[in-house]
Amino acid sequence: MTVETPRQSNETVASIMSKNVVTCQSSQNIIDAARILVENRVGALPIVDEMGVCVGILTATDIVRFEVERQANDESNNFGLEATLSKSTEESSWQIGIEPLARVSRFMNSAVQTIDANSPISLAARMMRQEKIHHLVVLDQQRRPVGVVSSLDLLPGP
Repeated sequence: MTVETPRQSNETVASIMSKNVVTCQSSQNIIDAARILVENRVGALPIVDEMGVCVGILTATDIVRFEVERQANDESNNFGLEATLSKSTEESSWQIGIEPLARVSRFMNSAVQTIDANSPISLAARMMRQEKIHHLVVLDQQRRPVGVVSSLDLLPGP
């Protein structure tokens, strides 16, 4: 049995953040954003404007939450989204689909939590715990995403 050692107290966010940041523009459609999440095997996308400035974050949970809330609200169109309900005859199951042209800006959280790359890891952990979130976006001086820290990144590595 191996015992993991805790991270060093002097480690910074830069040492653990994912540096290959996958982003999505707020004007893109939600189906493209979902595809980006799945293809890149990430749980969150920093959302940027046309200048690359971070304007929000979109998580897989955000997409699921909107769909569940929409279904729970009598399948009404409470979020201004076009949705379709179809039954697959082969599978005999109902499928709910969000209109593929719905924009990411309708789903994203514009109150994105950010952190500086030189911040201590302990600050990142405190922020995630206090805000009850699993991702922090690391920004440069121009507010462009340069990294993402997930709650899993906080765990000691091999």
